[in-house]
Amino acid sequence: MRRASSKLIPIQKAQLGGSEVNAVSGRDLHAFLEVGKDFTTWIKDHVEAFSFIEGQDFEVFTENGENPKGGRPAKEYMTSISMAKELAMVQRTAKGKQARLYFIECERRATGKQTSKHLNRWLHAGECKYWSMGYTSHPHSGRKGAA
Repeated sequence: MRRASSKLIPIQKAQLGGSEVNAVSGRDLHAFLEVGKDFTTWIKDHVEAFSFIEGQDFEVFTENGENPKGGRPAKEYMTSISMAKELAMVQRTAKGKQARLYFIECERRATGKQTSKHLNRWLHAGECKYWSMGYTSHPHSGRKGAA
């Protein structure tokens, strides 16, 4: 896997279903979304609830090396951008909305499509600087607030 530079949630090249695609670590997404459940329970619950398909929407692998907490090595989940967008959306939080809009913009850039005027205003010229600083209110709404 190759990591690309990203300020919000790292996007990586990964193998899903035999193809190299842009993907996101499930653990990185979970951490960004500030989910109250532990990662393993959260990801398994969502895979089942939303019928995600291993090999298409995500891949599971075991990290090499020892688990620092003892026991078996942790299972890692690499999710497609589409799955990451859906996981972000179903959180129904400001962080979830930020992540979803970020993934939409990343897809637009990857396909060479032009950013909508609304997202352009949101993203500013600072390339997601607003989100990476932890702000949750719209920069042009007149409201300011940190997450």
